[in-house]
Amino acid sequence: MAVFFVLAVMLITGLLASRKGYSFWLWFFAAGVLGLITIACLPFANLPEQSWDEQEELKRKANNYALVLIVAGFIFGCCLFRNLKSL
Repeated sequence: MAVFFVLAVMLITGLLASRKGYSFWLWFFAAGVLGLITIACLPFANLPEQSWDEQEELKRKANNYALVLIVAGFIFGCCLFRNLKSL
């Protein structure tokens, strides 16, 4: 049951990111609920009144946030697995 919840959160996060103009796959893997909260707070990067440079800058920054969340989640998961393995 928990696996379906996690996959649903990941899918919602990716879809919301795509709708806002960001990378679906980066945000799909971006730390679950924390990624969902982060992408929900970010502005749209695909509004017509924004210049192309503004849109690209927003996309670059937000996708870098996603990468940081992915790396942090990976490190946290490795540390957690290591601690569980030693029990």
